[in-house]
Amino acid sequence: MSRNPGKSATLDLPPPNLSDVGELAMVADIAKMYGVTRQAVDLWTRRPDFPEPVDIVTAGRIWRTADVVRWAEGKGREIRG
Repeated sequence: MSRNPGKSATLDLPPPNLSDVGELAMVADIAKMYGVTRQAVDLWTRRPDFPEPVDIVTAGRIWRTADVVRWAEGKGREIRG
């Protein structure tokens, strides 16, 4: 992640492909997908094995949905919502 004074934090990743609706997810989206609280998702995101966000914007962190689903499946979690 690069940090520049006066600029928002960004990661050195290729831009996400926005052609598919629902390809990106924020904390609230992930919580809804798995039927858990946003606080639970926040705890997940602190785990060293949780995927890195593709970007950090004013509204929060954004992940590729496929990365989160892959991680959750590895933990035995299924989409509920």
